[in-house]
Amino acid sequence: MRKQIIVLAATAVFAAPVFAQSIVTLYGVIDEGIDDTNSVGGHSVVELQSG
Repeated sequence: MRKQIIVLAATAVFAAPVFAQSIVTLYGVIDEGIDDTNSVGGHSVVELQSG
């Protein structure tokens, strides 16, 4: 009987509802760019440039 109560209590703790934050605000500066280079031979290179 005592083990059942412990198991039920542990299950209730882990089954508790989880509330997530609905609004997230990010602060800072985004300094990224995309570099698309085409060569004479028809090859294309796309790179992500940082900063």
